[in-house]
Amino acid sequence: MKIKSIIYILSCFSLFLISSCTEDDNYDGPNATIKGAIIDDITKLPIQTEQPNGITIRMLETKYSNPSNIDFWAKADGTFENAAMFSGEYSIVPFQGPFFPSSVAAKEVNVSGTTEVNFTVVPYLAVTATAAPSTGGVTVKFKLSRSAATGLTHGKITETRSLVSSIPTVNTTVFERINNSDKIAVRNFSNATTFPDATILATEYTDVISGLVSGKTYYVRVAARTASSTRYNYSPVMTVVVP
Repeated sequence: MKIKSIIYILSCFSLFLISSCTEDDNYDGPNATIKGAIIDDITKLPIQTEQPNGITIRMLETKYSNPSNIDFWAKADGTFENAAMFSGEYSIVPFQGPFFPSSVAAKEVNVSGTTEVNFTVVPYLAVTATAAPSTGGVTVKFKLSRSAATGLTHGKITETRSLVSSIPTVNTTVFERINNSDKIAVRNFSNATTFPDATILATEYTDVISGLVSGKTYYVRVAARTASSTRYNYSPVMTVVVP
C-alpha cells in the first residue's frame, strides 16, 4: 500500500513538472531596431573604421536606476544596426572609436519600431585616397587631414599603411600575403623632426604595391593613426582589378 502511494505521489509530481515546463512563455521578444551612422565631421561621410575593434555603440535603458550596458560593434563603414532591441527609452553613445571622445555626447532616444539616430564626431585623422591598377600591382595615392577645432590635443601623426586584400575585409590585421610577401606599404612618421605634422598634412603620398596576381580583384584601403590612439582611421575600401 505504501509503495502504491509513493508511486502515485511521484507520478503526480512528474505531471506537475511536465505541465510547468510546457507552459507558454508569456514574455514578448525583441520588437524594435536601432540603426544609424557615425558621421566624420571632416568628410561629412560615415567614419571609416574596422570591425571588430572599431567603434562600440553603448545603450542604456533609462527607465532603470542601474541599467546594464547593451554594447555592440558598429560596422567598418561607420554605420550600425541592432535588430534585437526592446522598445523603450535609451541613452545611446558611440565610444572607443578613432575620434575625440569629447566630440560626441550621448543622445536620449525613444526606440520603437525602426528608429534611426546619427552622431557626428571629430576623427583623429581623415584619410582620402585613390587606387589605380597597374601590371601586377596597384598604385595608391592618399592625403591626410584633421580638424582645426580648438581645445583638441591631436597628438603626433605616427603611421600610415596602404593595404591590399583579396577579400572585401581589409584592415591592419587582414591583408594579402603572396609568396611570403605582405601586400602592405608602411610609413613611419613618428620622428617629429624628420616628419613634422604640418608637412605630412600638406603632402600627397604615393605607395606602390607590386606582386599581385593579374586578372584578380583586390580591395585597397589606407589606414592612419596618431599617438592619441591605438585605433586607426581609414579611407573607404577601393576595388581594383589587376591587369
